[in-house]
Amino acid sequence: MWSLYAPCQSVYAAALMYAALVLSLVVTAASPPSQRLAEAKQLVEDLQYDKALKAVDAALAQNVEIDRDTLRGLYELAAISAATLDRPARAREAFSVLLSLVPDYQLSKNLPPRTRTPFFEARSWAENNPPLSVQVEPTRNAERITALALTVKDNPLVPARSVRITLGRAGREDQVVTLKLEAHQATVAVDAPAVKWKVEVLGDKGVLHVATGEARPPEPVVELLPPPLPPLAGTQGAAGGGWARTAGIVVGAVGAAALVGGGIVGGLSADARARIARAERDAAGVVTGLTQRQASELDAAAITQAKIANGLFVAGGVLAAAGVGLILIDLGSAPKAASVTVLLSPLTGSVSGRF
Repeated sequence: MWSLYAPCQSVYAAALMYAALVLSLVVTAASPPSQRLAEAKQLVEDLQYDKALKAVDAALAQNVEIDRDTLRGLYELAAISAATLDRPARAREAFSVLLSLVPDYQLSKNLPPRTRTPFFEARSWAENNPPLSVQVEPTRNAERITALALTVKDNPLVPARSVRITLGRAGREDQVVTLKLEAHQATVAVDAPAVKWKVEVLGDKGVLHVATGEARPPEPVVELLPPPLPPLAGTQGAAGGGWARTAGIVVGAVGAAALVGGGIVGGLSADARARIARAERDAAGVVTGLTQRQASELDAAAITQAKIANGLFVAGGVLAAAGVGLILIDLGSAPKAASVTVLLSPLTGSVSGRF
């Protein structure tokens, strides 16, 4: 009796163990990719790279949609684990996929040296193969957004199959549309004054790329007209005179004062030169009435005064002419052939005009 019970007990125990193993495999296979990623990270921290790579492969083999962050993490751990296990071809391929999904990915300096070579080889490959991207171009009329045109760029390692677009429009619930790509392009109707969008590019493993944005109709163009100019003449009546006449008188007076000042300074310059010319000379023609130092000082003063006089003549002539012009504008009579002549010299200055 006992001899018959013992074999039955061992068979029963073996059956239980087999059932437990099958259940464990089923539960493991049903684990979502995000959970598999967490397990693989822990295995890498425990330096169990072979088991970590198997966990990643199991996650990628599932026929489920994997979100972009999880997909990135799985390929990163696959590349690191394969490189550490001295499987450079597998590591190079995983790094290439990772760089297609995340073009600005940088390798951590804390990783084993074996990861460097396959990473740099993958980066060289990525330089000649564009990363995955999507361009969204709104179609507008005068008041509304009518459609969104999508263009997707991919490469052989991450082929794009379809796009999922989430549209957000004022006063409506978000609309989710999934479209297959035809020649890497798709178009979705919108018909709204403004729209926000989220575009997810889908591949065989899940979400490869995500882009967001919004579009509004063009702002109306408003032409800003310059303010009207003040009236040029006759706005204050004959008794008070216009602003142009007053300004002309003031400007002309300043110009006249400058001309007078120029004449005075020019006279001083001429007087200094005359003193040098009138100095006494001996029979041989040598100047005896002035010392050489006095003559040099007079000559320098004459040159400086002449320059000042010329500057005053120019400024005075311009201001006088401007004053005359302002007075003519105020009088409301345009000159038929107005001309102003300015004569300048170190000694005299004059302004003549014909109207």
